[in-house]
Amino acid sequence: MIRRLRERTKATLDRRYATLEQAEELLSALRAEVDDARADLESLRAEVGSLMAGIEGLARKGSDFIAAENPHEMRKKLFEAHRLAVESGRAIELILQTEVLMWQEIDRVAATIGLETDPISRLV
Repeated sequence: MIRRLRERTKATLDRRYATLEQAEELLSALRAEVDDARADLESLRAEVGSLMAGIEGLARKGSDFIAAENPHEMRKKLFEAHRLAVESGRAIELILQTEVLMWQEIDRVAATIGLETDPISRLV
């Protein structure tokens, strides 16, 4: 954004003569770019704020884990949750692979008997 601003300014200043209208257009464009940069900065500030809040939340969870009366039990629960997540992911992957194989077989059978299959019509 700054580079574009510099290029526009340099291009205008490189000309020997600039009319008042051209100067006003440049000033208007510069103001618009400054406003855009200000809006980008505000959105970045908001994003950094939300990230910092997330980090603080994770830090609290970590300190809760350390301060827990029985951290061994909490650790067991975390490992169990991780195990279940991994198993669920594997099961979903197997379901999707099976579905792909099923549709490939349907296409093979349809081609054998001379039917044309349209993959898009399956979605409807």
